[in-house]
Amino acid sequence: MLESGAYNKAWADIHMMPEQTVQAHIDLHGFGVNDAHQAFDGFINKSIMADKRAVLIIHGRGLSSPYEPVLKVKVYQWLTAAPWHKWVIAFTSARLCDGGTGATYVLFRSQPLTKRFRKNFIDK
Repeated sequence: MLESGAYNKAWADIHMMPEQTVQAHIDLHGFGVNDAHQAFDGFINKSIMADKRAVLIIHGRGLSSPYEPVLKVKVYQWLTAAPWHKWVIAFTSARLCDGGTGATYVLFRSQPLTKRFRKNFIDK
């Protein structure tokens, strides 16, 4: 979920993100969905409060899941739902050296997106 004007820059930033710019990470391997959600919420909250702008979430590729990668799907859902969607600029699978499809880079805003900002941004 990106604003149209920010799309190209955010997409380029997230794909060119060198390893040293990942300011925090969490590994959710071995967590059940409920425990993972609690850990995820705590991690995202601490990251935002500490003004971290780029984080890595390691969720695994779901190879032991019978149908789909459960935690990967849940992480994407949690990032696009309240309360975190207002803080997220962009997210994508990590580079192979950082976990590939078993991990996700996330870029945060410095302030949450508001309806007022969105309206002013789109009108320009």
